[in-house]
Amino acid sequence: MVIWEKYVDYSKIDFHPLHRKQGEKGKFSYAREIAAFDIETSRVPDLEQSFMYVWQFAIDQRCCIMGRTWEEWLHMMQQLRGRLKGLRLLVFVHNLNYEGTFISSPQIYQFANKEVFSVDAHKILRMTMYKGAFEFRCSYLLTNLSLDSLTRRFKCTYRKRSGEAFDYSKLRLPSTPLSRREILYCAYDVLGLTEAIRGLLDLNQDDLYTLPYTQTGFVRREAKRMMRPFISKLETVFRMRCFFKR
Repeated sequence: MVIWEKYVDYSKIDFHPLHRKQGEKGKFSYAREIAAFDIETSRVPDLEQSFMYVWQFAIDQRCCIMGRTWEEWLHMMQQLRGRLKGLRLLVFVHNLNYEGTFISSPQIYQFANKEVFSVDAHKILRMTMYKGAFEFRCSYLLTNLSLDSLTRRFKCTYRKRSGEAFDYSKLRLPSTPLSRREILYCAYDVLGLTEAIRGLLDLNQDDLYTLPYTQTGFVRREAKRMMRPFISKLETVFRMRCFFKR
């Protein structure tokens, strides 16, 4: 369901705690729901500058909220923050470095250093907002797949639509009317991403607490699992040597 931000009844949006497995500890609790965020931009002709003309925010496949201005986006974030009631909502962005550049402008939100975790200047892995109410993660670095490949791999209902039909060369303003085809193109990007993340969690038997930040995190975890029996044997040998040296 696609709904424009000004028509959203936030009282009908509820979030539920994702309980940790027995023995796991942490400073916060994730909401069970998964969100995705994306923006579409137009480039000013003859200038190295782009601006956002529409944004889309999906909560699982329950709804896709869309808006045309950053003021609407900030209003939505504040409303959702109230509905979270202390939970943390994990929001996936398929190229967080790009969207992060926009939302970190002084006019939108000023991130503290501790709220941004980057590998380098062009690889943002995580950003948190409003005292941790929202955690943005880069789904591209997590999967190393384009959004088209990702939604196809998990056979998503909301597969990414053709960019050729969307026509990125067209100059669109926040006031430019969008056709039904254009609206669905935007909505499918975020609805499909939440669907694909669910598929990824099921495939790897993960939850939001155990999900790695990057694709290499899956490899490191598997390597540790395979090495665990050998490490146990080495620890046993080490303890025996220490015992006989006494």
